Amino acid sequence: MPDVDEDHDQEPVDAPPLTLEEAKGLKGIRLVGSDGSLAGRIGGVLVDAEDGTPTWFVIRHARSWRRTAVPAVLAAPGVGRVWVPLSRELVQAAAQVDSTEGLSSMAELELLEHYGFPADDERVARLRERGDDATGSIPPG
Repeated sequence: MPDVDEDHDQEPVDAPPLTLEEAKGLKGIRLVGSDGSLAGRIGGVLVDAEDGTPTWFVIRHARSWRRTAVPAVLAAPGVGRVWVPLSRELVQAAAQVDSTEGLSSMAELELLEHYGFPADDERVARLRERGDDATGSIPPG
């Protein structure tokens, strides 16, 4: 797991991974960062190209047309919001993504590095095995 925002004492809920239907059901819900501020709204989900599990939430930013992504594994759904242990600034500084095209393994590795995932993380290892030009995550079918 990545380093969480140290300025906040909450930790994500230790829960089983979200199913695709649960992840899709969060579209339009507010994404709240570790400081309690609105980081954006969930605009979509990307899934692993091989096994179809949710990997990323695509975030629409409130004051711009930019879209970035946050790792689904960090999301803790609540009533009317999804919390992540990341600062709003970190989420908004992530590389822009296109939810209709998905992410290559290389683009996904860059995002994981941006969020502080260690080199020995399971997702990082799986993406490295696939190679830089392989597809990492795609829109659900």
